[in-house]
Amino acid sequence: AKGPEGQYAAYQAGQALYRAGQLEEASNRLRSFVARYSASRLADDALFLVGWIEFQRCNDANAIEEFRKLLGAYPDGDHAVRALYTIADAQYNMGDIDAAITTYQQVINRYPSEPLATEAARSMQLALVGAGRTAEAIAIADDLINANPTSPIAEEFAFKKAEIFYTGQNYTNAASELQAY
Repeated sequence: AKGPEGQYAAYQAGQALYRAGQLEEASNRLRSFVARYSASRLADDALFLVGWIEFQRCNDANAIEEFRKLLGAYPDGDHAVRALYTIADAQYNMGDIDAAITTYQQVINRYPSEPLATEAARSMQLALVGAGRTAEAIAIADDLINANPTSPIAEEFAFKKAEIFYTGQNYTNAASELQAY
């Protein structure tokens, strides 16, 4: 069928294969779907799932490539923020900490009101602490606390800030932050 039902069936075939664990065949079907129906409202869903399959298979370089295709074709699509965030995770997995930090920052800058912006800040903070860049990790906490002083996010980051001080054996600042918390 060539109508909307046929397009939906073609997309669902790829998704059903994904759910059945037939990841290679699912990727092939979804890629074919995008090639055939690039104007479909489901094309960005299909491209996202292709990238997600690569990410789940720990093919991080391929996942990054697929998510960049998605962002290039559908920069304002429903999956743009998740694709960008997952690119950062894939970069982190590959050991490219600086690229991951930069990409997490892009998530925060482009999508500040999305829940993944807060998650990107958390991930960026962990990457910075892991890289021994605690001053930058603390600055992220300060920025979020100052931007959202009455939100639960501010509380979470205030506690995380104290935790960073404590883990770094800066007990005076840790105590001060915990008392303020």
